[in-house]
Amino acid sequence: MPLILPESTNLPTVVNDTADVSHDALRALSPDTIVHEIKRLQDSVARLRDSNHQIQQFVTNDPDAADLSTHDRQQLHTACHDNLGTISKQQGLIERLVGVLSEQRGDPRAAAHYAAQAPAQQAASTQPATDPPQTESQPEAPAASGVYL
Repeated sequence: MPLILPESTNLPTVVNDTADVSHDALRALSPDTIVHEIKRLQDSVARLRDSNHQIQQFVTNDPDAADLSTHDRQQLHTACHDNLGTISKQQGLIERLVGVLSEQRGDPRAAAHYAAQAPAQQAASTQPATDPPQTESQPEAPAASGVYL
């Protein structure tokens, strides 16, 4: 799902390539919208990582994988590579949104709070992110509907 921007910005209402979204356009979003978008992107990253992990597990451990053609193996490799590209873009947007949220709240600690799940601290790997890493400031079991902090 693409990022939805308010009508008051000079950008199209729906943006598919978030790299072109200006800092001012992101600042025009409400804090609730930003938190929702961070949550949505974190969920997407976790699902993409899980997908890559499942593909990797299938290719390395499933007996049926031995019957895959070279073309099929290449397709699976391409899917994982594409997922990694999408993960990288989404992590970049999460970082930008966390920065804007910190600005809006006027508290630099807000960025540190959200950075517990910030992309810069996660390697872009094919390993799944089924649960956010636990830190001292996190509850043991984050709410399924909350932003992973």
